Amino acid sequence: MIRKFIAEIEKIIDSSILEIALFVTESRETLYIDKYRMHYMNSAGQVLFRYDNAPHHPNIDSHPHHKHTSAKISASNVPSIEDILNEISSIVIGRQI
Repeated sequence: MIRKFIAEIEKIIDSSILEIALFVTESRETLYIDKYRMHYMNSAGQVLFRYDNAPHHPNIDSHPHHKHTSAKISASNVPSIEDILNEISSIVIGRQI
């Protein structure tokens, strides 16, 4: 069993930033995500959304998985990269850059 930390920072076309951090365990050609954070912010550094599984919101139905926005914290599943990119696309297109 091998433990790894994977991090990626991507600048989006409108200068917003997506940061992805994964702590994974590799076992027999399979990666298991132990901890994750997918953090999206605008060019001024304000959080637009963040998905994570930090266990600091035990009242959320999907504990420890949850989503932060500027307005609230809500239940969520572990999003795929495709889900994240689709959400970012709808935000960027909504801004009509």
